[in-house]
Amino acid sequence: MMIYQTRRYWFAAASAAVACIWAASAVAQEEGEELEEVVVTGRFIDASQALVNERMNDAFATELLGADMIARLGDSTVAAALRRVPGLTLVQDKYVYIRGLGERYSQNTLNGAYIPSPDLTRNVIPLDVFPTSIVESLRVQKSWSPQMPASFGGGAVDIRTRGIPDALTLKLEFGLGDNSETPGNAIHYAGGGDDNLGTDDGSRALPMSIQQALATYQGNPSVNSILSYLQAQDPSATLYDAELANRQLAASLNRDIGIVSDSTHPDYKIRASVGNRFDFDNDWQVGFNVGASYSNEWRYRRTETANFGLPDEQNGVRQESTNAVNIAGTLNLGASFTADHEISTTTLFLRNTDDETEIFDFFNENRPLPSGRGFRDYRLQFEEREMVTNQVKGTHYLGGETREKLPFLKRILSRVPEETEINWFYSTSEARTDIPNQVGVTSETFTDPASGAVQSEFVRLTSSAADYRFTDLDDEVDHYGWSAMMPLQFAGNYIEVSGGYGHARKARTYKQTQLSLGFLGVDDQSVLEGSLNDVFSDENILGDVPDPTNPVPGSRAFTNDVVFDRQGTNSNSYIAATMTDSVWGKIDFTWRDTWRVAAGARWEDYRQAAVDWNPYGYS
Repeated sequence: MMIYQTRRYWFAAASAAVACIWAASAVAQEEGEELEEVVVTGRFIDASQALVNERMNDAFATELLGADMIARLGDSTVAAALRRVPGLTLVQDKYVYIRGLGERYSQNTLNGAYIPSPDLTRNVIPLDVFPTSIVESLRVQKSWSPQMPASFGGGAVDIRTRGIPDALTLKLEFGLGDNSETPGNAIHYAGGGDDNLGTDDGSRALPMSIQQALATYQGNPSVNSILSYLQAQDPSATLYDAELANRQLAASLNRDIGIVSDSTHPDYKIRASVGNRFDFDNDWQVGFNVGASYSNEWRYRRTETANFGLPDEQNGVRQESTNAVNIAGTLNLGASFTADHEISTTTLFLRNTDDETEIFDFFNENRPLPSGRGFRDYRLQFEEREMVTNQVKGTHYLGGETREKLPFLKRILSRVPEETEINWFYSTSEARTDIPNQVGVTSETFTDPASGAVQSEFVRLTSSAADYRFTDLDDEVDHYGWSAMMPLQFAGNYIEVSGGYGHARKARTYKQTQLSLGFLGVDDQSVLEGSLNDVFSDENILGDVPDPTNPVPGSRAFTNDVVFDRQGTNSNSYIAATMTDSVWGKIDFTWRDTWRVAAGARWEDYRQAAVDWNPYGYS
């Protein structure tokens, strides 16, 4: 099914008496009185004061957080820092709700440009992927303005990255931390050799043998499908050959999933940056800034649940441990000509990885606590989110220095007021989410009826006792645009006329492969007991009868009745794209330094296409 949407938006907004500007009192000298000396004192405005001035001069409701304030508060992610802003709520430690509205009503940008989302099921950006080490300031706008997109609802968050320093800077930070709720040992599993780098070394990934088999058997690796294929190639092929091929595919899965108690090291992080600015004569300046950060932390959560009506019979305990690795790198380059023109580039790399291990013991209406029987679910998930962004932007003032240094433009520039400003940008980004292995295993338990403590367990006798999911998401966004502002003054009044254009296009590809592994029958019940590594061992999957070439008629060719197959309809996989063109304009009028009126309009043309995709349809 294809969904194609075209929408055009026309918005107009105006606000009267937005701000009442109280003019500072001035003392005028009487006519004819001579002044012996006039001393003008100037002071450099630091970054914090610049943010205060920006907030005071903005015609719309905004909140700003600077790098200095974030450093004092000690927040490590943008999501955590935004909790300090009034009217914002942090949900699931990653999504920002503005004025109580859901995350879908929040607009997130990076240096004013759209960026892709590494979230599997949402179009919004989880803000926990951005470390505060890359942030120069955070701007939160809570009311709509013509610069905001038509999808604006509750508010907009703009993440501004660090720029070129004014002088040589060299920073090195190292930190250690501990969480009192995280025990010294937490549940975990073997994992891979590159886990400390936040990436899988290939041990969890979908094996190449299974990828080739899915292509060969057209997405159906079941025994009957394999048998049909083999007999088409060789009529003498037997059921045993098909079962053996099926089980060999099952054995290629990562089955080193036994839960162990792993030591949780203290949290640690490292940050480093270096930058400088170089002057060439009095007009040209160039500079750079390079930064990197790494953090590794453990978190443990224990949650108790209960049925409201029967809390003593139907309840559960969930244990979850997470090892989070965050890596960030930035490169900023910039060049300026006089104080009027500046061009800069930003390259950003982010990697955010969560390695989760979960055990959920519970009792329900079928097996309440007094029965001494319960359920246990395992979940192992390694989720790697990665984003690469490249941006270039320019700011140009048509001021006095430009007119002086570029006399050949004097005739053209004489037609526009001084301090006319032109801004432009181009941004290209790609976000990728890779879940090389999400494993879920269902088991049954024998428990102490009094305390609910698990005394023994065994994997459930079902064809889908172990569920394997492999997920890939690729999201690309290109965004470019320009804006211009022209100031006008007359009769004590001040007017800013501004407008701009933007074009954004986005493409997303989502693919999920779901496989199942289980037992329909076993000769010995003890096969299902013990560690998950032992239950899904090579011996239990590939072990066969003494004479597989001459089995007893009507009997299985293998000791245990193992089932390996692909599951799901793959309706979750899809390809989607959007394209948006926008034009906006605004007038900001200040009357006699007392009243301020801002009015604006925006036009958008939005197009969207979405296609359901079954990667194993072969139709």
